Amino acid sequence: MILQKVLIVDDDASIRKIAEISLSSIGKLEVITASSGAEALEKVQQFKPDLILLDVHMPDMGGVEVLEALKASPNTVHIPVVLMTASYNEEQTRLYGEKGAGMVIMKPFQAMELPNQLKSFMAEQ
Repeated sequence: MILQKVLIVDDDASIRKIAEISLSSIGKLEVITASSGAEALEKVQQFKPDLILLDVHMPDMGGVEVLEALKASPNTVHIPVVLMTASYNEEQTRLYGEKGAGMVIMKPFQAMELPNQLKSFMAEQ
């Protein structure tokens, strides 16, 4: 699957901005951002991204809750989700995969490598 459109979801404005610049400038991708899970669930309907880059730890609605909502809807179940987290744990990573996450990226991520990581992931889908 070819990656063209990415929805970045993170409550940290600096993380959103770095990921957005990386994916749009280096990766030449169309990018929109959301600062919360609820905002992401609204934007995904209109933007129809090829991939969602989703932070695990957010207030109100965490990344796992957003992932579950995406995978429960026939309109979004097909969209690959890559989770971002600062706290790596093999058990948690396995659980994320069981819930439908296709990949987990550790924060802080390498901005120069992020576009290629996501494009490689999508090529395998």
